[in-house]
Amino acid sequence: MKVALINPNTGRVERIENEAAWPPLGLLYLGAVLEKSGHEVKVIDNARIQLPVEKIVERVKREDPGVLGVSTLTPTFKQGIKIASAIKAELPDLKIVFGNYHATFTYERLLTKYPFVDYVALGEGEQIFLELVNALERNEEIKKIKGIAFRHDGRVVKTPPRQFIQNLDELPLPDRTLLEQEYHSEVVGMLGSSGKFTTMLTSRGCPYNCRYCACSAFSLRKVRFRSPKSVVAEMGLLQMEGYEEVGFVDDNLLLDRHRMEKICDLLKENGIKLTLWAEGRVDQASREVLRKFARVGCKTIYFGVESGNQKVLNYYGKNISPELSRKAMRNCKDAGIENIIG
Repeated sequence: MKVALINPNTGRVERIENEAAWPPLGLLYLGAVLEKSGHEVKVIDNARIQLPVEKIVERVKREDPGVLGVSTLTPTFKQGIKIASAIKAELPDLKIVFGNYHATFTYERLLTKYPFVDYVALGEGEQIFLELVNALERNEEIKKIKGIAFRHDGRVVKTPPRQFIQNLDELPLPDRTLLEQEYHSEVVGMLGSSGKFTTMLTSRGCPYNCRYCACSAFSLRKVRFRSPKSVVAEMGLLQMEGYEEVGFVDDNLLLDRHRMEKICDLLKENGIKLTLWAEGRVDQASREVLRKFARVGCKTIYFGVESGNQKVLNYYGKNISPELSRKAMRNCKDAGIENIIG
């Protein structure tokens, strides 16, 4: 079956200079899983190519897919709705599936308010979306699929939750060839050169429970890791494919110190030289790990400091202190890594 996947833009009338746009890694994982099962996939990364809605409709009509997947974060949700509505008006038989964070947490309102949305994939999407596409292609019963929501007899139905993928090494690598345009660091709003850029994941989930963050609710505070061997193998392929810069988008890359050290050791052993960016917690930024990380190419780490006031940190449920933040910044300086705080 033909499947189209859309990464909506924010919907601004004019693109802001240096507005950040990140590769849609989740859609590239979905694409790889679908292709492995014999489906034909087209990704429209509108955060990067910035087409007006009518042009997206034209492209989808040309492709004539059987299923359309729309990835929705809160900043892109309204534009995703606008795109889906316009496409459904032209292709009324097309099945439209929404997924990602915003859709997962607002599925009931989404299905109640927007009749052109047929299904919502709840949470981690690879297995759910593949089963749904297979079922639609074979005209099989949908309600047996775990982890989806849809309308039935005028009401919203939610099936039992899907278990998380336990062995992340078994997933195919994201198919970055599905992107029409390359990313460079100036496109994604990061500090660095203008080298060919991509993102990657070495783990999924977050064990913490910060008050303001959706990650713990999305992952149910369960963390799963790829093996160091799998991570470094992907990075070797990226280097062979001409990538120069890689941003890790794990919720907590430094969570397992021994695993992180093993990744660094393997990168050095295999002669992989990439410019690396990461996100992390200040209470995991030990001097020893940061020094090792710097030696294999880490240039910048983004820390969620949130506040210098302990009462505010306690309210947020961060389980850190201002002193830990200061220590992490000193350790970064000692290792030669830039740090950016948020």
